[in-house]
Amino acid sequence: MSRASPNLALHRLDALLRAVGIHGPDLSTDFASRTSTRSLSLRDLLLLIVTAGACYGACMGTFAYEPARSMLMLYSAMKIPILIVLTTLVCLPAFFVLNTAAGVRDDFGKALRAVLSAQGAFTVTLAGLAPVVMFIYTTGVNHRFALLTNGAIFLGATIVAQVVLWARYRRLIAANRVHITLMACWMLLYGFVAVQMAWMLRPFVGDPAKPVTFLREEPFTNAYIAMLKLVLQN
Repeated sequence: MSRASPNLALHRLDALLRAVGIHGPDLSTDFASRTSTRSLSLRDLLLLIVTAGACYGACMGTFAYEPARSMLMLYSAMKIPILIVLTTLVCLPAFFVLNTAAGVRDDFGKALRAVLSAQGAFTVTLAGLAPVVMFIYTTGVNHRFALLTNGAIFLGATIVAQVVLWARYRRLIAANRVHITLMACWMLLYGFVAVQMAWMLRPFVGDPAKPVTFLREEPFTNAYIAMLKLVLQN
């Protein structure tokens, strides 16, 4: 993190992932403990999301690696942060309106930090599991198994993110129970938009039988219609 020693940065990441200290639901810890794990600034959280997301994306794009396909690593490294940041930007206006309509607009800053903390935990978890992805790739798995592997890792990282989101939201919920509904609305809205955004930004893993491209042909199609057609065809 900016202007932080490696040890302090690790302490902050540890506090972020475990939702303790100033990242936790309360501030009952002593002053020394709180200052040693100072809350990451919004800038640092965004930097963390971009850096850790790019790290995992680069590893994700090494499937069936050969020099002619090296650009896929760069594309995937760019697209994971784009996926997370753009999805957030698309969802935030609606989330702000919901908070305003529910009468808790004054809490929106805290809710935003909770959301970004959860996404920081999500990308750090992805980056931590990146070596696992590369190891599985070396075992000669096919493209379908590679997709399933990354899907499972995204699911695991999502669970970690929801745990952190819940921990950060506990103080808000304790003050006003309406935040439970708002948190659920955020999760549903973000998930809905993220699926469509990921569909538009594909490929991430890359099919060895297809040329390397930044986006698939006709990227601006509907993911949910495509999945419905796939189900009906079966």
